[in-house]
Amino acid sequence: MGGLSEGLTAVGEGSIAAAANIDPVFSKQQQSDKWQVVFWAKDYLPNFIQTSIITGPDILKDNPEIVRGYLRARAKGVEYLQDNVEEAARIFASYNDGYSEEVMLQSLKNVEPNNYYTTGEFNLDGLKLIERGMKNIDLIDRNIEWTKLIDQSFLSEDKRIDLSKAEN
Repeated sequence: MGGLSEGLTAVGEGSIAAAANIDPVFSKQQQSDKWQVVFWAKDYLPNFIQTSIITGPDILKDNPEIVRGYLRARAKGVEYLQDNVEEAARIFASYNDGYSEEVMLQSLKNVEPNNYYTTGEFNLDGLKLIERGMKNIDLIDRNIEWTKLIDQSFLSEDKRIDLSKAEN
């Protein structure tokens, strides 16, 4: 159906029975009790990796401390959000016109921040899920060589995983 708006328009007009939606858009619209959740993706994709941080080789070579600093700062931000959900909702609302603190708080509760956001570590099951999904839609026709693709050298030892276990 296209984007979120097109899908919701089609549901509202009765052209289709269900459409995808994401937060905070869903939580804002849910305030009117117009929509009903059919299922949450998190219930079927518990190890979905929703954030990837990518940089070029020049940054890695010439400015590795920028990468390490960014990863540390992001991890601190995620930890703060997980420990201070209500304050995070206030902050998010202050930077997103049209979204109240209540909507942002409901949005965060919907995604379950302790499960949805990570502090930089990879997840073996999540990597396998990505590969399976890419194969299912014929985006790739071979196994992903995660050990060649992912550089974990910028992660602390406790956040590193054995990527070879994600390779089939």
